[in-house]
Amino acid sequence: MNSGDPSRDATASPTAQLIASAGGLGFIPLAPGTAAAAATAFAIWLWAVQSMGLLTVVAVIVTGLGVAACGRYEQDVGKDPQSAVIDEVAGMLVSVLWLPTPLTGTLVIVAFVLFRVFDIAKPPPVNLAEHLPSGWGVMADDLVAGLYANIIVRVLIWWELL
Repeated sequence: MNSGDPSRDATASPTAQLIASAGGLGFIPLAPGTAAAAATAFAIWLWAVQSMGLLTVVAVIVTGLGVAACGRYEQDVGKDPQSAVIDEVAGMLVSVLWLPTPLTGTLVIVAFVLFRVFDIAKPPPVNLAEHLPSGWGVMADDLVAGLYANIIVRVLIWWELL
């Protein structure tokens, strides 16, 4: 991961930087990935998503924009910059896709914690996904971590633990 050298960030494409950093959340000095995922979880909870179709559209748009922006941002500042956190936004969205609605606070918190555990621990194939080229490498590991979290939440719901 890039150290987040401010002099390199200053030369980056402003649009790519804005998208890749999730509107600047990536520049939070302590745990920017966790901050971006937490902000996304909070937004999901605030919206109390009733329409999984809408959430799916948002996840697809965020992923597409993230792949493009992170690809360009990597060209400008180096491989997988720490300030690129749009992948955490996309992964958090995937962690709650097509779960029973309305999404309760407990369900969103459990999905958030599981997503962060899988994103940080990077069990296979999460760790392999980050080796994909360009923006896909930045985004894919978090999408897989989000999918893992989603599956575990589904199992917990099925076992009636959530």
